[in-house]
Amino acid sequence: MIGLLFQCNQAISQLYIGKWEHINNENEKVIIEFMNNSEYKISIPKRNIVAIERQDGLKIDTNLKYTIDSSTKPAKIDIVSGSSGKILRGIIEFIDAGTIQMQINPIPNGERPQKFIPDSENYIKGTRTFESTKTENI
Repeated sequence: MIGLLFQCNQAISQLYIGKWEHINNENEKVIIEFMNNSEYKISIPKRNIVAIERQDGLKIDTNLKYTIDSSTKPAKIDIVSGSSGKILRGIIEFIDAGTIQMQINPIPNGERPQKFIPDSENYIKGTRTFESTKTENI
């Protein structure tokens, strides 16, 4: 039973892999990327920021990892800083096939949010982006 739950969690977590776009409260495009190797990347192109860890303001951290526990509804997400080991806890779920929502507690090692609050600063609603890929004839 534990193996089945782990496989189910892995399969659902794979659905999040890819890039998601969000417009923040300052009307800036934010790109969130979940990668196969459990790395998590946030970029704000307008400000030339590549990754963010909130700790007494914004701090650059290029070594973020994530875990998703889809055994709960909504699923739990932890974003872990590789440099400090601090954890940002949140919740995440699919709204539809191309849209996710996340609520993240910006306080490192803080309590996990219990619900989504769409008008809050720490709410993220992202739409999946599809980058065109160039294929070459072999």
